[in-house]
Amino acid sequence: MRAYGLDFSKWALDWIKPENAPIDFAIQRTSWGLHTDERYENHSQRMNQVDCRMAYHFYSSAVPWKEQVDYFLDLVNNNPYTNYQAIWWDYEEKYNNLSNRTAREAAEAIRYLRMGFKGRVGIYTNRNDYTVRLAPYIDRIWLDVSGEPPKPEPLCREKQILDDIRGVLHKYEQ
Repeated sequence: MRAYGLDFSKWALDWIKPENAPIDFAIQRTSWGLHTDERYENHSQRMNQVDCRMAYHFYSSAVPWKEQVDYFLDLVNNNPYTNYQAIWWDYEEKYNNLSNRTAREAAEAIRYLRMGFKGRVGIYTNRNDYTVRLAPYIDRIWLDVSGEPPKPEPLCREKQILDDIRGVLHKYEQ
């Protein structure tokens, strides 16, 4: 089963849903570092058009991780327009200086997010960053590269989000 979704941030100016295409989920960038995405409010108002709503925060290695987590949790837990079923910590090399320190911080961020959010929490990264940096610190992660994935508990209204959004989707299993 392949899940089809839309990824929204300041780069997506409007919701463009392909005609006759099933949209299983939408994921929205809420923030990066200590900044709110410029289109956060606009996209938040439209998120309820899909059953499965997710949010992500783009991690910045230049800002203390706990401040970023608190900022992200405030946005997702107090969004007046929608509620999210899952949130993601976006851990990427672009614009960052990733290291063993940042990998440990990502693991701490995941633990802290899980305490502060009622839905699912995951890490959104690529295979290389997981293998090289995160694997020693985040050991219960599911990576879909090919073949039949395991049958996880459904995220949203009996839909299973099992595939990639932009690249490989890593999912921190509970």
